Amino acid sequence: MRNNSAASARLHMSGADSAKVGNREDRVAQAGVRQAWFICVCFSLFFFARELDIDRHLIYSLPFLSLLVFLGNTGTRSKLVFDKLSVKAAWLYGFAFFLSFVSISGIQFFVIRDYAIITGVFLTFLPNTVVTDKMVKFLFVVYASSKTLDAFAVFNTDIGFTQLFIDSTTGISETNSFQFAVFALYFLYKKDYHWFLAACFFNLVAFKRISILAMLGAIFTYRVLPSDSGSVVAKSVKRSMTMVYIWTVVVVFYLFAVNLELIARTVLDLMGYTDMSTNYFMKGRVVLHGYIHRDMALADTLQIFFGHGAGAADELLKRIYGVAENPHNDFLKLQYEYGYVGMALYWIALWTILSRNNFGISIFIYTITIFPTDNILIYYPFQLVALLAVKATMDTSPAKSVRKVKSESYNTVLKRALEAKKRSVAARGVEGWQPPGAGG
Repeated sequence: MRNNSAASARLHMSGADSAKVGNREDRVAQAGVRQAWFICVCFSLFFFARELDIDRHLIYSLPFLSLLVFLGNTGTRSKLVFDKLSVKAAWLYGFAFFLSFVSISGIQFFVIRDYAIITGVFLTFLPNTVVTDKMVKFLFVVYASSKTLDAFAVFNTDIGFTQLFIDSTTGISETNSFQFAVFALYFLYKKDYHWFLAACFFNLVAFKRISILAMLGAIFTYRVLPSDSGSVVAKSVKRSMTMVYIWTVVVVFYLFAVNLELIARTVLDLMGYTDMSTNYFMKGRVVLHGYIHRDMALADTLQIFFGHGAGAADELLKRIYGVAENPHNDFLKLQYEYGYVGMALYWIALWTILSRNNFGISIFIYTITIFPTDNILIYYPFQLVALLAVKATMDTSPAKSVRKVKSESYNTVLKRALEAKKRSVAARGVEGWQPPGAGG
C-alpha cells in the first residue's frame, strides 16, 4: 500500500512537472514570437524614417532596443533564452574586431560605425526569436510600399515628393534590390509563387545587376545541395561535400574580388571594347580599389594578418577624396581592415548565422556573390532581412513548440505522463498499482 501511495505521489509530481515544462516552453516560444514582431515593427518604422530623411541613423538603434525589450520581457525573465548561433557569431566577429586593434592609432568615426553596424544583426537576433511567414510578408509589403512611393515620385515631381523619395546620393532605390532578391528567394523556397513574382517585379524595378546574378547563383546552390537524409556515413559525406563546395565558392569569389581590374580588362578585350577603361566599366571602382591595393602592399606582418583596423578602408578613402567613400568591395575591405585572420573569422561568423538549413546556405552564397562589387557588409537592413528570412524557414523553429503545446490540453499531457509512469512502475515490479481514482 505504501508503494502504491508513493508511486501515486510520484505520478502526480511527474504529471505536474510535465505540465510545467509544457507551460514554460509555451511561454518561451510565445516570447520569441513577440520579440520577432517587435523587431519587424520597429524596423519598419525606422526604415520609413530613413526613407523620408526624418532620421537616417535611428535604424541602427534597433539592436540595442531589441536587447532591452528582451531583458524586460516577463515571459523569459526567469530564464533568458538566447540564439546560440547568433551568440557564437557575435563572439567570432568581436574577436576579429579586437585583433584589428593592433594597427588602430585612434578611435575614429568609421571604427565605431563599422562595429555598430556589422555587429548589429548579431545583437538584434541575440534573443530567442520565432519568425513566421506573416512577418516576412509584412516586411516585404513595407519595402514594396517604399518602392511604390519611389515610382509615384517619378511621375509626380511637380508636387515635391522627388526630394523625399528619390535621392541619388543615398542609394536607397538600388540597394533595396538586395532585399527584394532575398524576399524572392524566400517565396520561391516556400512555393508561394504569387508573392515570388511580386518580389521579382520589384527586384527588376530596383535593378541591381549583381543582385540578379547572385539570385541565380543562390537558386543553383539550393538545387545542388544534398538533402540531409540517409545513414550516418551518408550524412557525413554529404556535409563534407557541401563544405568543400561552399568554401571553394568563397575562395573563388575572393580571388575574383582582389583581381577585379584584371578580370574587367579581360572581359572588355574579349567583347571588343579595347578603348573602354576598366574604371569606366566598373563605375569608378577600379580607382578606389587601386588606392587600397597600394596601401596593402606597404603593410607590415601584423597588418597582413590582423589588418589596419575596423573602418580603415573608409578612412583612407576619406583622406584621399575629402568626403566619405566606401570601397565597394567587401572582400577587399575585410582583408584591408581585419587581415587574413579577421577576414576568415568574419566568413565563419556569417556562415554560422546563415547556414541553419539549405535555404540559409543559399542566402550565404547570395551574400558572398555580392561582396566583390558592393558594401553589404555595412548594409544593416539587408543583413536583417536575410537572417529574418532564414529563421522563418527553420524546420526546427520553436513555433512548432507553440503549436504543439497549444494543441494538447493539460489532461492530455497528464494522461501521457500517467501511462509512462505506470509502465515505469510495472517495470520495477510494483504490483497492484493503479492510477488515482481507478480503484473501487
